[in-house]
Amino acid sequence: FILKGKSYQVKAALRNPALLVSKVLQLDQVQSYILLVRLLSTQNHPEDATTAQDGHIRLSPAQQIAVWGDGGTVARAMSLYFLERTCLISSQFALVKSAALVEDQLSPVTAGALAEQLRELVDGGLPENFLSQLAAKLQEDTLPEALLRSGIGDADRLLSVWHEQQLQEQLRLLECLILLFYDEGKAMACGTLVSLLKTLG
Repeated sequence: FILKGKSYQVKAALRNPALLVSKVLQLDQVQSYILLVRLLSTQNHPEDATTAQDGHIRLSPAQQIAVWGDGGTVARAMSLYFLERTCLISSQFALVKSAALVEDQLSPVTAGALAEQLRELVDGGLPENFLSQLAAKLQEDTLPEALLRSGIGDADRLLSVWHEQQLQEQLRLLECLILLFYDEGKAMACGTLVSLLKTLG
């Protein structure tokens, strides 16, 4: 596959697991494949099974996925996916929160840098992104049905994890929006929020 103009070779051992993750989590197939690659990289797996100096056998990616099974692979991919989403939203929240601090809590240089960065994000559509994400989460999602129809083990537990993740993301998105709009001098006017809400129907 080609990503950002660069060609990548798909590992045969990850093809079917990536398709399964894509189907269950309803992600793009390339996104699911990259997610699995990152998941396995955190486990530090070699290309082929080897024996480490301490005598422990290090499994290859294909062997590790076989050990995990379909349910275990999807569960681990879901956990990493949710972790990355949470980190992204949390980092955005941290920036918005820091920029919203009163001026005497920050040095002029820091306050200026944060304000400039926040303004760039706002001009780049950050509020619209927050609102569209929130609107999507408040609508009926087909992922729970996909999980239950997948036939993988532990689907009920994964469904509970998914519900918890949705609530956490909704809360953090709302917090970001409140911080963005509560002070029009630092962020956006209330009228802008009304306009954005109207675009979402």
